Amino acid sequence: ATSHWLVSPLQALYIYQRILVKKLPPTYLEAREAEPIPVWSWYAEGSVEELCANQLKISEHAIRGLVEVATKLLGLKAEFVTNDDRDRFAEYVSSGHILATNHTDAADILTLGALAANFDVYMRYVGKADIPQALTMLGLIPVDRSERADSAWFTKMFKVAKYTLCNEQRPLVVFPEGSIHPEDHTVHFIQPGIFVLSQTTKASVVPIGIYGTAHLLSEYSASHVLKMAVSRHPVHVAVGEPIDFDSASMLAHGYDAPTGGKERREFMSLLLRVLIQEQYNRATLAAHSS
Repeated sequence: ATSHWLVSPLQALYIYQRILVKKLPPTYLEAREAEPIPVWSWYAEGSVEELCANQLKISEHAIRGLVEVATKLLGLKAEFVTNDDRDRFAEYVSSGHILATNHTDAADILTLGALAANFDVYMRYVGKADIPQALTMLGLIPVDRSERADSAWFTKMFKVAKYTLCNEQRPLVVFPEGSIHPEDHTVHFIQPGIFVLSQTTKASVVPIGIYGTAHLLSEYSASHVLKMAVSRHPVHVAVGEPIDFDSASMLAHGYDAPTGGKERREFMSLLLRVLIQEQYNRATLAAHSS
């Protein structure tokens, strides 16, 4: 299996904020109530094209800089399950695919982002709006589920996701479970937004399983940071084949989906859940057999 060392930019950011600045950056939800909004404002202002270009300019330099600093402090060991997984990942991040993965910790974001950076690929990801706004430098598209789907903010974020896939031809990471589940090895209910995005953009969905990140960044105690500093943490990544969720593509894969309505949505949700679980199981087995 192919492997390399990668480092968490968020850990370097965390140490900087806690030790030097003494507080974490405000979230989008907090910043939205404040005046002025220093970072999130450029999400709300200007065109989608300007937003994406500005974020890309900041993010590419920020990721490289943070990784360079963090390599002297903390690290993860990312490892594809097989060479085939590595080759599939390299192929799918080179164009506008949706990467759908299980979610056990914020370190999942950093694992995929650093892996993609090895192939000179910068990706965006859809995340909750209640995480630190400094993650804009890692390509966050913040979504607040309390807002209506037809709200101006939600509409603009959907356009950013669509622009990423269709115009920039960049990969977009989606955590379709909608939240972090670190306590078990089961992929949970799949939220429907990923299917709307896939069908609107005609982007294929790539199921990915990540094992080894649980609790890595969810705990911010001094002892945890010290533990991370003196040890390495293997993370295994398995990559499946892409699938489209139109009837013809699913039938070609041997899945005879219902034609419409609630039954079709439930079928697609169950199918993607099974496909991600399959990759999660492969990553888990690889971790326990290595």
